Amino acid sequence: MGNYPLGAKYDPRAPYNREFVIKEILVSATISKTIEIVVDKMTDPSVYDEIAEDTPEMREFRKFCNDGWDIDELVIMEDS
Repeated sequence: MGNYPLGAKYDPRAPYNREFVIKEILVSATISKTIEIVVDKMTDPSVYDEIAEDTPEMREFRKFCNDGWDIDELVIMEDS
């Protein structure tokens, strides 16, 4: 007979008969941070990404991304 309530052994609504499965889900996040770089006044903003590459903040960001996160989009622009 077991320890089930009468008639509940095969009841799919019973909490002990629930089935659990593993699902893959996507976590997508938009993050941003203002950092400072030193540039010549005439520097073209299109090269800011190259200049920012060697900053401590970008190294920290790359380390974060190497921990299994994929970069979907990376935009570096002047913050006004």
